[in-house]
Amino acid sequence: MEPSPDFVITSTISYRPYRIPPRCRKPRPVEETFTHEFRIPCVSSEDAPIVAWVPDDHGYLGAPAGEDAPLRAHNGQLYAAQARDGRSTKAGSGAFPATRHYESRDSWDSQAIREAGKQFENILIIDGEVWKTAKEPAYAIVTLGMGENHGGTYLEIDYAGRYARQFPLTDYEAAVEAAVAFAQKRKDTGSIPIIRKTPKATILDPSVFTTPSAAERQATAETEIRTLVGKARNVLSGQLTRMSLREVKDLMDEVSELMSQAGVDEVHAPPTQA
Repeated sequence: MEPSPDFVITSTISYRPYRIPPRCRKPRPVEETFTHEFRIPCVSSEDAPIVAWVPDDHGYLGAPAGEDAPLRAHNGQLYAAQARDGRSTKAGSGAFPATRHYESRDSWDSQAIREAGKQFENILIIDGEVWKTAKEPAYAIVTLGMGENHGGTYLEIDYAGRYARQFPLTDYEAAVEAAVAFAQKRKDTGSIPIIRKTPKATILDPSVFTTPSAAERQATAETEIRTLVGKARNVLSGQLTRMSLREVKDLMDEVSELMSQAGVDEVHAPPTQA
């Protein structure tokens, strides 16, 4: 299949180079304009297939309330539709016109071009519709309040990597059970029925989702934690000074931060060798 022609956006760009106006001795910023073409790649839906349908209760992916939104993949990158309430954006429409104007305060035309082009860097046209790059969504355990049903524990789909306790979209059952266990630990018993009703993403191509599983995340964190604890043990085995104790404290603070970031609450003892 031959590649589709690029979608061309013609932009009139104004910038402010330094010129010496008539009857002036010193250069001053003077507004000038020029035209530049930006080319956005176009592909067919066959080259950027849908790899998942993702619950989009908050409208981050442009789906109508309560409906799932499609995620596409092209060359290893995920894309979400540039849509609102389920209405797609057509390339060349009023929402994404082929003729633009951009005003830059820079004095160099090359920099003005870079500024104007930033808005198109993460765009792909698929079957004539506008799609934008998307971070990989993942299930995340979210807590509110101090526990004991004051706030709650919930399982949500996170699109920005904001939370430590994350699970790939391909690991729904593990995410639910981990969230239930965490709610029980916080005594958020009222949250458990809600967690078990968390909407499930429909995965069509698991290979494109790379968020580490809970087991992988814990194994990596445990290795790093044991390394830090080993360093602290070595310091404690020598002469103790204020400086050495401060070093141990810094190492333990790093361990605590790592456990928090990785969502690890305990590190199992390594297996003993027979």
